[in-house]
Amino acid sequence: MKNIIKVFVLTFAVIQFSGCYDRSIVDSKSFGFSLPDVENLNYTRKGKVVTLTWEIPSDISADFQRPVQVSIQIVENNIYRNIVVVSEENTSANIAIDKSKSYRFVVKLLGTLTNDAKIEGKTNRVYSKGMVLELPFPFDDSNDGNKFELTRPVLIDFGRVDIAGPPYNVFTDGSAGSLLLDLKDDKGTNTGFSIAVASYSSFVDDNAQSNPNIFGFPWQASNDKFMRDGVVAEYSDLILSNLNKNQSYSFYFYGSIDIGERTQTKYHVIGDNEGWDYLDTSFNIDKIAFVANITPNDDGEIIVRLSIGPENVFYWQNYNISVMIIIPNGYNLQFPLVY
Repeated sequence: MKNIIKVFVLTFAVIQFSGCYDRSIVDSKSFGFSLPDVENLNYTRKGKVVTLTWEIPSDISADFQRPVQVSIQIVENNIYRNIVVVSEENTSANIAIDKSKSYRFVVKLLGTLTNDAKIEGKTNRVYSKGMVLELPFPFDDSNDGNKFELTRPVLIDFGRVDIAGPPYNVFTDGSAGSLLLDLKDDKGTNTGFSIAVASYSSFVDDNAQSNPNIFGFPWQASNDKFMRDGVVAEYSDLILSNLNKNQSYSFYFYGSIDIGERTQTKYHVIGDNEGWDYLDTSFNIDKIAFVANITPNDDGEIIVRLSIGPENVFYWQNYNISVMIIIPNGYNLQFPLVY
């Protein structure tokens, strides 16, 4: 939903939050070159995902290389957290938030001087003065909630090495906090659902399996995967959000890896209730995990927690996922899939 926002020029924000920001970001470059600020800065929020939008100004000097970038500094509870850099003059960014905390975003245009314009001994990177977008806090959740009624499967392919086409939603980035918005069902209908890697988790992308499977998953979906070693991280979480809180969901999980020892993975699905199943992913071609009848929590979220199963004997304690299927509870999904 659209929200009323406060947008300030950066000079005002520096007075309020001096000490919170990286000085190289806040201080303007006063050596004869300057950039205008982004225009029409705005945002929408869908549950725990904020989408910032802006426009690139038309009066950028020819002294700067194109395309320019946009730097977004995230300030959480008045504490600097991290910076997101948007490239290729894209005009939006999705940022996961914690609704129990306040947020401000310092949005600046970031440009690199051309070789002809660069001054020896000076930096060639220039920031605009910047705008500060402050989210209202506490958040108004009175209009929150996705009412979409899922009637078809949602298929998710994990990994960037091989890209499956439709009807798969391809989640390529396993780094902490990465997002995939607006998941589509197998007929291309936008569900409004989102999936994210939790901010405290991360996965490695891997393509170490080339075996066929009996479930109809194309090799582009079944070969690569998100994976993690239990000796590094006891568990890793995927967070499904903006689900319909009045609907229950069931889940299929598939993974396979070319490791001879048992690499049993536990898929623990946590919402208002919880359930789990185990899958030995070692050279797996004919086994799949299934968890039924999970209702989202009050925030419309379900956590899918990956960890090792009790029969995982691999030294590095690998756990992994290649494909997830979300279906409305009670839906009769037929394997092998045919698309």
